[in-house]
Amino acid sequence: MKQQVPYSSIARFVDAPAQPEELVERKQTLGMDILPDEERTVTAVISNPSVDGDGDIIVPEGIDTRTFETNPVVMWSHTYSKPPIGKVISLSKSPAGLVAKIKFAATEAADEVWKLVQGGFLKANSIGFVTRKAFVKGTAGFVECFKALGSKPPEECRRVIAECMLLENSLCAIPSNKDALIQSISAKSMSLSPKMAKELGLVEESDLARDVEDLRKSNEILQKTMHEFVESLKARVEVKETAPLPVAPVIPVVAPVAPVAPVVAPVEPPKPLWNVIRAGPAELSAQDRAEVDRLAAERKDLTDRRRRGQP
Repeated sequence: MKQQVPYSSIARFVDAPAQPEELVERKQTLGMDILPDEERTVTAVISNPSVDGDGDIIVPEGIDTRTFETNPVVMWSHTYSKPPIGKVISLSKSPAGLVAKIKFAATEAADEVWKLVQGGFLKANSIGFVTRKAFVKGTAGFVECFKALGSKPPEECRRVIAECMLLENSLCAIPSNKDALIQSISAKSMSLSPKMAKELGLVEESDLARDVEDLRKSNEILQKTMHEFVESLKARVEVKETAPLPVAPVIPVVAPVAPVAPVVAPVEPPKPLWNVIRAGPAELSAQDRAEVDRLAAERKDLTDRRRRGQP
């Protein structure tokens, strides 16, 4: 879990008077008491003035809770994309710390977390806040803060957060007794979903690595199957585009042809030579004219011979 995130990363879930570039810090505290007289309710110190793992101390009186109290939901491990597992029904502030009364929701996810809290396996809370005023070790403000608190600064303290704006509260996946939780699960006295077991770190690294490898192989098979399916679709489309369209057989339509009678030009009978001669040269062909000239020559020769008394 990240100890610092930019406000812009949670702005769509948490409406607060903060700038996108401001950092939302997260601090964890341990300790929850189950209230036996109230169903599914616990009291938890969600912040106290002790030095945390980062060397910081948050002054409880300097925590501004007005923004948080407009929507006092309790998330699971700062997962804003999922429904809350409960809500803070009362909040009290004192020099000893910030105490919240938390009521769990009636959902499947909340039931699982409630079992862990009820069994004493989860006791960690984490608040998300934006620092408004802080003093680092070695500054005048750092010394003044501890004077106001009436105590000396611890050696391990490196920063005092004098003023901050509370944005959200989450129960965290940090089991207070991991070995006891593993024994309870093994004895079947408590059942957890695989996802919750991983979040709590109860899954062995080898098992987790095997799950990741199985997931990777499944993904490869899925990618290969999808690729083959797409290629088969492409092949079908290409066949449809290139295949010739079926052509209906063309039956020649032959119009009935009426029998055509041969056209024979009428042949005129040959004219008698005498008629040819009487018709005049205008109607004679070249052959007839030659014949006429020959006959005329014979007639002239015959006439000349008779005049001379020759036979």
